[in-house]
Order: sequence, then structure tokens, then C-alpha cells
Amino acid sequence: MTPSTPEAPAAQPAYRPLPTGPSPRWRRAAEGLRWMRYATWASLGLHAVGAVARVVALASVSDGHARYASGMVVASYFGGVDLLANGVLAAGLWRFGGLPPATGATPPARAAFWLFVAALGASMLGSWTIAPLARAAGYSPSLISAMFLLRGVVTIALHAAYLGMLVRALNVSMRSVGAALPRWAPQAVAAFVGWKVLSIPAQSLLLMFQRGIINYPWMAISLAADVGFAVALVTLLRFAEPVLARQESPDPAG
Repeated sequence: MTPSTPEAPAAQPAYRPLPTGPSPRWRRAAEGLRWMRYATWASLGLHAVGAVARVVALASVSDGHARYASGMVVASYFGGVDLLANGVLAAGLWRFGGLPPATGATPPARAAFWLFVAALGASMLGSWTIAPLARAAGYSPSLISAMFLLRGVVTIALHAAYLGMLVRALNVSMRSVGAALPRWAPQAVAAFVGWKVLSIPAQSLLLMFQRGIINYPWMAISLAADVGFAVALVTLLRFAEPVLARQESPDPAG
């Protein structure tokens, strides 16, 4: 009789559940998504209020400098609070990146964080920084306009890369627990990029037919697009948050 061959050892499970229940890493990541969701809504609301304040300020130019100045002060105040909301979003994104290493979601989440910070920094290089410095250096108006255009293109590229990395991190984290994001997530990112790229010539075209100092059609279109993309982002975050919150960590050190 031929000796029986020893049986192969049973394959070890890829993820070892913790006896203590959900790992703090998963809970912290889910909390980070919740912070991002709240910050997205807050940023959208503050952006809308700031836009209304600017409209009121510009519409009251003929009524005197006092109302114009007060309106711009209100707009600047809400712009500063919007920066705080973006800070909360960045903190939530960093917290989300603290998932267990075995998921593989940490590298794209960290990349999304740094891309978001870079996009936020580029967007802050507005009229309060570029224009005064360029005028002090004696640059021509056409060169200043080119600098603003370059700033806009860089901001769009960084923000699009941030969203792409965020969707990738969410996808990886979902796959690690046997779930999946909605199929339209990558298409939403592509739509955002397409909208931002087309918004530059579209805004210029609307300015050609503008009467007065306020471009109401463009403000309405831009606000509607911001609402649509904010709803899409919040939907993804709301989908992923409970999935992560109820998981047990594959990382024993979780």
C-alpha cells in the first residue's frame, strides 16, 4: 500500500475577526466620512450665502460705498467660515485614511488628502494675493489675467485628482469588506471634470452678453452644478459610512 499523502493545511482567512468587536480604526474612518459629509453641506450653504452677499453688494454700488463695503465684508466673513468647513473636511479625510493597513485604502486616501490641501491652497490664491502682488511687481493686466486663468486650471486639475483618489480609496475600502460603491461614482468624477473644464469658456461666453455688473445666469448655473456635485459626493459618503462602521478589522493591531 502506498502511504497516504498528508492533507494540505487549511487556508487561513484573509481577515481575522477581532473578538472585541469593531476595531477603533473602522469607527474612526466612518466618523471621518461623517465629518466630510457635514462639511460638504456646510461649505455649500456658506458658498451660497457668500454669493448672495456679493450680489447684494454689487447691486448696491449705486446706493453708496457703505452698503457695498458692508456686503463685501459679509461675503468675506462667510468665505472665512467656508475655509473652516474645508478644514473640517480635510480632517475627516485624514481620519478616513486611518483604515487598517490590510485594506489597502490608506495610500489613496492619504493622496486624496494632500491633493485636497493643494487644491484648497491654489484656490486661495485669488484677488487678495495674485492681483496685489502682480500689480506691485508692475505686471500688465493681460499677464495678471493669464495668472488667474492658470490658477483656475491648476485648481481644477488638483480638485479632480482629489476626487479621483477619494473614489479610489472608497472603492478599495468597500472591496476589502465585500461591498462596492455605486457604479456611477467614476462617471460623477468625470462629469465634474468636464463641467469645470467647460465652465471656463461658458463663463466667458455669458460675459459677452452680460448687461450690468452681475451675471445672474452664470451664478444660477454655477450654484446648481455645485448642488448637484455636492449631493453626489454626500451620497457616496453616506453609502460607505455605515459599511465601514460595522466591520471587524483584518488588522490584529487595529
